[in-house]
Amino acid sequence: KWEARVQIGEILFGKVERYDEALAHYQALVKLRPAGSQAPDMQFRIAKSQFFLRKFDDAMQTYRELQRRYPGTPLAERAAFELGMTYLTRASQQNEERTSLAASYQEALDVFQAFLRKYPKSRWAPEARFGIANCLEEMDQLEAAYRAFEELKSSYPSPIVVQTRMIRIRERLLQRKR
Repeated sequence: KWEARVQIGEILFGKVERYDEALAHYQALVKLRPAGSQAPDMQFRIAKSQFFLRKFDDAMQTYRELQRRYPGTPLAERAAFELGMTYLTRASQQNEERTSLAASYQEALDVFQAFLRKYPKSRWAPEARFGIANCLEEMDQLEAAYRAFEELKSSYPSPIVVQTRMIRIRERLLQRKR
């Protein structure tokens, strides 16, 4: 019976992408077995569901809780990375004035930097560095963003994406000089 419930959650989350239902389902399962061996993974799915539902503050809280409860585990490392991605996505979704947008991107940048200090050899390190470069570009720190993207060229999984971003930054810098 328990495995069937877990599979329902996997179907709701991964197969049909009904994140609102997956969120409620995983929350109910965690309540039933809060100390169960699958609870950490379910809590991660809760955070991802919150993210996909654009409940960014809830997702950030859940990722922080995962890091607090399971320090030193691969799940804590993944949650730390996803926390940065959530900050970045929240910043890019905001339609606020430029000053508060800059503050939001600065928060994302700070979270990515903290991730890299803690997990410098992580498999998500290139993505975190890309997130930092993206934040710098969005905060209009174009020279720093260009340097950050340049450092990524050899390690980022999609070098063409990095090259495209560098071209765009060069064009913006040229427009500034005119």
